Amino acid sequence: MKSISKLVLVLGLSLAVSLLTSCKNPKTPTSSIPKLDPKISQAGTTGPLTGSRNQGAGTAPATGDRSGSFGGNDASSGVDSVEGVNFDESGIGQASRESFEGRPMDTEIFKANTVHFDFDSSAIRPSDKSNVTAVADYLKAHGDCYLLIDGHCDERGTEEYNQALGERRALSAREAITKEGIQAGRVRTRSWGEAKPAAIGADESSYAQNRRGEFILLLPKAE
Repeated sequence: MKSISKLVLVLGLSLAVSLLTSCKNPKTPTSSIPKLDPKISQAGTTGPLTGSRNQGAGTAPATGDRSGSFGGNDASSGVDSVEGVNFDESGIGQASRESFEGRPMDTEIFKANTVHFDFDSSAIRPSDKSNVTAVADYLKAHGDCYLLIDGHCDERGTEEYNQALGERRALSAREAITKEGIQAGRVRTRSWGEAKPAAIGADESSYAQNRRGEFILLLPKAE
């Protein structure tokens, strides 16, 4: 009986000590860590290609070669993508190409066939007709290829006038190509105005090089 009383007394004392300790050292509640939910922003797509050159002080002549924007016939298509690495028959990777309307562009093959124009003119020179014929002959032999013609101007004149002039030059070259037997539906045109000069300079030699029409081969679309 004494043992039971002693056990009860010990348990009572232990309980009292436990209650006293918990009152003196209350447990501090912990706060939960907030769950992070970051918003990831994606880079937007670029707008249509544009090109411009700041015009110096003074008033530009009303006519001539001057343009600061990308445009022309079928200009809304523009350069739409860059193709991945291509492989030739040996399996060796080739340099990536820009593409137009989904067709890879070959900007080098017709470099030697560039046509040039007189000041404020969109007429194909008689001396350049052989270049047009050479391009047309290639297209006849490669019926799955298309052609892109870029019209360019020198930096003189107003922007609006030369934008239209660059377009007329590209369309004039297209007309010459179609007269050689190439369907008009296979030919695209653009006007760059003075945005992409072939020569930098404010002299007649540079101007003459910049008044041009460039032929770009559009290869077949990838399967």
